[in-house]
Amino acid sequence: MTQKTKLVTLIAVIIGIVGIWYFFNRGPQPEYDFTSIAFKKTGEIVQVYVPKNEAASILGLGGRDVLPEDYGMFWHFSTPRKPVFTMHGMRIPLDFLWLKDGKIAEITSSVSTGVDTLSPSVDITGVLEVNSGYAAKRGLKAGDEALIMGESWPADTGN
Repeated sequence: MTQKTKLVTLIAVIIGIVGIWYFFNRGPQPEYDFTSIAFKKTGEIVQVYVPKNEAASILGLGGRDVLPEDYGMFWHFSTPRKPVFTMHGMRIPLDFLWLKDGKIAEITSSVSTGVDTLSPSVDITGVLEVNSGYAAKRGLKAGDEALIMGESWPADTGN
């Protein structure tokens, strides 16, 4: 075996070892459930991602360049609270529909990508993030019912 062949083989082995190490040590990957939320007033249905693990909860919708029209992300909380959402990595503006006991408690509209953190002004049991303008376009308001289908996620899915 020539010196050049040995060097190429050594480099290939090192690259392989680094690749295997990276694959097994890249940390937990985001995992999501998928369900729907229907608004009784309008009959509209939103398909929602529900974080299954901490990695998914932290990432949220961050890093996405687009969110389909009737899609969003939903966090459920077993006890009412005022969670703080970090907007790091957000590339699209969003509406936040803060939910309590199956109704919209308040709406924070058109949250821009430049906002660092966001929190509701009241205790909530869930939050739905959808594209900016979604709530206004459909005439959704505080007090409107939000029917959550297939509650198969853990007791808490968020921060």
